[in-house]
Amino acid sequence: MRALARISREHPLDRKVIVCRTGGEGREILRQLALRTGSWVGFEATTTRMLAITVAGPLLAARGVRMTDAFDEEALLDEAI
Repeated sequence: MRALARISREHPLDRKVIVCRTGGEGREILRQLALRTGSWVGFEATTTRMLAITVAGPLLAARGVRMTDAFDEEALLDEAI
């Protein structure tokens, strides 16, 4: 929290991305930051999955590649068995 508070003070209006395991974890970190410092302006919580979609998604879509979902994964497992 101290590091996030320092970053918040040093870059009050900049966009800051926190990569967490889950969205809930990220929201809780930002909630704690707000309770301790009064604000979490500029911070965005994301997951590795969402970051990958944001960064690589447009390029993959342009190439016709799509992400698998739970149904695709189940179908692949059924096929493998």
